[in-house]
Amino acid sequence: ALAIYQGAERVTVSDDPAARREAMAADWWERYRQGGDALMLAKRNAEVRELNQMAREKMRAEARLGAEEIRVGEARFAVGDQVITRINDQRLQVFNRERWRIAEVDVSSRRLVLDGIDTAGRVGVDSVFLERVNPRDGAPAIEHAYAATIYQAQGATLDSAFVMADPSMTREEFYVATSRTRGDTFLYATPEVQLAREEIAPPSPYLRGGLEHIAEAAERSGAQTAAMDEALRSRFAPIPSDQLASQLRELDLETWREYRGEEANRAHAERVAEYKQRIELLAGQREKIPAPERRERRADRAERERRERDLDRRERWAREEAERLRAAAGELPEVRHEARAEAAVIESVLADRERLAAAAARVSPPDYIKRELGERPRDPSKAAEWDEAVRGVEGYRQRNGIVDRDNALGTRPKEPARAHEHDRAQRQLERSQRQLRLHQQRAQVRQHSHDVGRSLGR
Repeated sequence: ALAIYQGAERVTVSDDPAARREAMAADWWERYRQGGDALMLAKRNAEVRELNQMAREKMRAEARLGAEEIRVGEARFAVGDQVITRINDQRLQVFNRERWRIAEVDVSSRRLVLDGIDTAGRVGVDSVFLERVNPRDGAPAIEHAYAATIYQAQGATLDSAFVMADPSMTREEFYVATSRTRGDTFLYATPEVQLAREEIAPPSPYLRGGLEHIAEAAERSGAQTAAMDEALRSRFAPIPSDQLASQLRELDLETWREYRGEEANRAHAERVAEYKQRIELLAGQREKIPAPERRERRADRAERERRERDLDRRERWAREEAERLRAAAGELPEVRHEARAEAAVIESVLADRERLAAAAARVSPPDYIKRELGERPRDPSKAAEWDEAVRGVEGYRQRNGIVDRDNALGTRPKEPARAHEHDRAQRQLERSQRQLRLHQQRAQVRQHSHDVGRSLGR
């Protein structure tokens, strides 16, 4: 799959992580500034924060942000900012992992007005809402949403995704990251590097460039879980789609716990590596201290001894911190993947069923499809939009057990979360209807111009 992406020129390999972020942000900005629903995706929260900061600087440089700002958590927000809500508020009909654009800022009352990106409509949130935090991870009520974690992007459908390819990503995470778009997905990577080594030694000839190390990591994960995947597929195969979708929602919390556990283990490992790098750098600095001369001046000897004591103190502290972190890492819970594996297989099973249902509808459209979208157009661009809309309808019907042959999306559920999902599907359907009409109008204009040209020619 990665080779196919490379062949389609959708892979960028940068020299180092900083250059990779620059390339991602630049490409994202070109698509975003043209009005596309584009999002940068990364596995690690630290990378997401860096990317959001870079994106916001581009927004500010082109005067797309208002002057007045409100601080929420550690970040500042202005009119024009794209944000993601991290808490659920049934009263406001605002839910976790929804994206919005700030339309109004009232600094004196600490109030924001948000326009929906994933949802239609406008909501006002006050200081009480903004002071709340996510009960699971302590995240603030809103965060910037030019970039998001792979976990946050689950369930999103975008025009374009710009994905930071990380060798620690599992096959399941690659699947989520690269299946978020209705359009293009681009991958960004770096060669395999050893940051601690580069300061003190020449590059190793065994380090690999491009995506080889990332592909091998994902492939190993797949090899280890292939038997489990097949067992899970056999287990899920007889279960109706709406029940599978319900199980997928129930797995959400456990999936988050697995992500958090893995993030905690990785953070400890990275900090241990940082201290090891410090120790190696201190050793290099020690080698640079001149050896004592036979007739060393008192001031030179005092300076040399001072530097040696300072290096001894710093090295001792670094070793103690590294040992403390290793001990703390041993107390962390084991990193597990069961919930993520189940979720990935359920998503795959549901996606297969959606494709089959869409293919059947393409051959013989049901009445509810004809009423909403008409017959499948012959024009390729319109046909692609029609296919996408049909798959969205069939996916919603399967995930929610809709059997109504007269209504494409069935009746609106009373349960708030299910009603929210219904409303989102309805908005996507209406978007496709508008696009199909737009294509039709453009085709009519082109045909009219052609007819006028022929008349003038005669």
